[in-house]
Amino acid sequence: METGHDPARAGGTSCTVGAPAREQKGTNLDSFVTPLARASRKTDRIHDPRLVFAILAVLAVLGGVAAARILTLLDLYSHHEHLLRVFFIALFFSTILTGLTTLILRWLDRRDPLPWQLYASLLAWGAILSTGLALPANQRILRDVDRWVEKNDLIPYAGENRGFLLGAPIAGPLVEETLKGVGLLLVFFLFRSFFRSPRDGFIMGALVGAGFNWFESALYVANDYAEWGVHTYGTELGGRYGLFGFAGHALFTGLTGLGLGYAAVSKTRVRAVAWALLGYFLAVTAHLVNNGLGVAVVVILHTMGKPIPDLSAPTEENPFLSSWMSASLRSFFMFLPSVLLILYTLVRTGRWEEKTIQTELAGEPDTVISEKERARLARETHWRMRRYPWESRRHSRSIVAEQNRLAFLKYQVEQEGGDVQTDPEIVAQRARIERIRASS
Repeated sequence: METGHDPARAGGTSCTVGAPAREQKGTNLDSFVTPLARASRKTDRIHDPRLVFAILAVLAVLGGVAAARILTLLDLYSHHEHLLRVFFIALFFSTILTGLTTLILRWLDRRDPLPWQLYASLLAWGAILSTGLALPANQRILRDVDRWVEKNDLIPYAGENRGFLLGAPIAGPLVEETLKGVGLLLVFFLFRSFFRSPRDGFIMGALVGAGFNWFESALYVANDYAEWGVHTYGTELGGRYGLFGFAGHALFTGLTGLGLGYAAVSKTRVRAVAWALLGYFLAVTAHLVNNGLGVAVVVILHTMGKPIPDLSAPTEENPFLSSWMSASLRSFFMFLPSVLLILYTLVRTGRWEEKTIQTELAGEPDTVISEKERARLARETHWRMRRYPWESRRHSRSIVAEQNRLAFLKYQVEQEGGDVQTDPEIVAQRARIERIRASS
C-alpha cells in the first residue's frame, strides 16, 4: 500500500470538531449539509455551494425517477394475490442480513469510522437509485438480446430462457456496476478525504453493493413467487447472502471502491486513473463471471454431450443454511483472486492504521494519552482495539475513539503541509480529549 499523498489527494478523517474553524471561514453549506461538511476537509469540494446545489438537483431528479420505477413495480405486485406480502417478508429478512453485512463493515472501519450519514447515503444509493434506475435499463437490454438470440437462433439447445442466459452477463455487469460506481465517484469527487486508504474505498463500495443486494434479493423472491407460486426465501436469500453478504454485489462494488481507494493514495494522476479503471474492470469482470455461470454450464454440458437441465423449471425451495453454505464456498473459490486482493489490502491497511495511530500519538502530552494508555496502545492487536480497564467501558471507548481521531487528523494535516501544533482543528481535538478525561 502507498501511504504518500499529495495535498490535493490527501485522505482524511471523520473529525467533527473542526466545524468552528470552518464556520469562521464562512462556509455556506452549514444550513443543510452540516454533518458531512463538518466531517470533511477543506481540500474537499463539498465546500463549493454552487457545485453541491447542482449535484443535489440532479440527484433529486434521478431519485424521483428511481422511486417512481420502484413504486410502479410495487403497484404491479399489489395486483397479484399475496405477492406484495411475500416481497415485504423477504425484504424484512433481507434487512436483517444486510444489517449483519453492515456491522462487519463497521468493524473493519472501527479505528476511525466514517460518518453514519455517509453509511446511510451509500446504502440508499445502492438500494434506491441504483436499483430503481437499473430496472428499466436491464429490462430493455434483456428484451433486445432476447430478440437478437431468437433472430439468429443462437444456442437453441438452451431452451426458452436462452435469451436471458446471454443477456444477464451483459445487462447486470455493465448497467449495475456503472450505476453503483457513479455513487462512489460522487463521494470521491466531493469527499476525497474520506478515501484515506484503500480500506475506506472498499468499505464504501461494499456499502453501496449491500444496499443493492438488500432490494434485489427481495425482488427475486417475489419474482419466483409470481412466476411459479413458490416461496424461495431460503434459496434466494441464502444464495445472495453467502460469505455474510460478500458473495455478490458487496464484493463487486467493493472492488470498484478498492480501486478508488488506491487511486486516492496514488502519487501520480496516471496511476490514480489506472487504479480507478482497474477497480471498475475487476467489478464488472467478477459480476460477469457470476452472471455468466449459467450459460457457461449449458455450453459445457452440450459440448460434452450431457443432458441439459430444464432451465424453465420452477426454482426449488432449499433450506437457508444449505443455500448459504453452497453460495459461500462457490463464491470463495470462483472469486478467489479478488478475495485475496481484498484480504491483502485489509491486512496492509490495518497495519498502516495501527502504525499511524502509534506514530501520531507518540509526541502527545499526558493530558491527551497517559503512560498507561501508551502501554495499552503498544500492545493493541490487529483484531482487537485497546481498552482502558481502569475506565468504564463507555468512557474508555470515547477516549480511544477521540485519540484515534486525533492521530488521523494529525496525519491529514501533515499531508496538507499544515502545522500539527497550531492547526485549529487539532487544538480543538486535544481539548475535546482533555474534557472527556476530566469528566470521568
